[in-house]
Amino acid sequence: MDNDILYLLEQWARWRWIGHGAARGFPSMTTFRQQLGSTVPSPAISDHLACAVDHAVAQVCQENEKLGRVLCWYVLDRKSYRAIGRELGISHSSIGPMLQAAVAAVGEVLEG
Repeated sequence: MDNDILYLLEQWARWRWIGHGAARGFPSMTTFRQQLGSTVPSPAISDHLACAVDHAVAQVCQENEKLGRVLCWYVLDRKSYRAIGRELGISHSSIGPMLQAAVAAVGEVLEG
């Protein structure tokens, strides 16, 4: 699995969790969220790059719904391989290769 793309996806997930940019249609509220005591670390990703990753994930979800679900459940919802396997009705050992394929697909879209 490409660790650079996985790192970008992790940062994108943080960006989505705290409601940055286009993900929710509101401007960055990092300072306000920090005052509320958010437990999610601030993302180390610019809004521009996060939007590019968001677009790439959306494209992967559109092209292959099952891979998109695996990717989003793993990165955004932080579900385990076993929980994802249960959701899809397949063996948890099948999730790793599917996740690798999804991460590779995001990388291909980002590389253009």
